[in-house]
Amino acid sequence: MADPLSTTASIIAVLQISGSIISLCLDYCKSVAEAPKDVSDLHTAVTSLRSVLEDMYQFVDQSVAEGYAFPSIQKNCLEENGPIRSLQRELALVETRLQPLPTDGARQKMKALFANLKWPLDKKEVGNLMSSWEGYKSTLQLALGTDQT
Repeated sequence: MADPLSTTASIIAVLQISGSIISLCLDYCKSVAEAPKDVSDLHTAVTSLRSVLEDMYQFVDQSVAEGYAFPSIQKNCLEENGPIRSLQRELALVETRLQPLPTDGARQKMKALFANLKWPLDKKEVGNLMSSWEGYKSTLQLALGTDQT
């Protein structure tokens, strides 16, 4: 079972990545007049997920400060293939794909401009991600609810 500090660190890592994705989605919407609905859907899904993670972080942080245990979160959420680590991997991949391309020379700038205007995720991929994240979110909420009682 993970120690309380590594639990907190794992949640913070996922919060940071989710914040970056939210920012990248907003930047894309500002840059492209008619951004695909997928951008808005992804933004909404990550924002909802982030809300659950923030609740979990606050609970874990308060529990650590007060000396309380949170066994359900530690046992069910922090395993290698558990929701926290899986979310961290999936969100990191999405973040990488959403990052704007670097622009060095004039020709590279032009290529990057057009590449950055194209949304890098297709509708099916966004749907699969959202479905996966919804499952993780449900598991996190259940573990959080169990430990809060």
